[in-house]
Amino acid sequence: MQKAQPVQVDEVRFTATALEVVLADGRVLSAPIDRFPRLRGGSPAALLNWRITDAGDCVHWPDLNEDIRLSTLLAQQTRSL
Repeated sequence: MQKAQPVQVDEVRFTATALEVVLADGRVLSAPIDRFPRLRGGSPAALLNWRITDAGDCVHWPDLNEDIRLSTLLAQQTRSL
């Protein structure tokens, strides 16, 4: 039996209304930007300045002092189904 690979963040992008997190396995998680006030108020440059932390489980925006865990986004996706 194959061991499940941990889910990891690969890329972060924004639309006019949403935060999109692309996972290493190709899935895309999307959440309304309004759920994240610091991101909503961030400049384009600050939004583009992000880092993957915690072994791929968290996205950090140093200019905005914002951290969003992958587990939070996954939970929000599950609730919206």
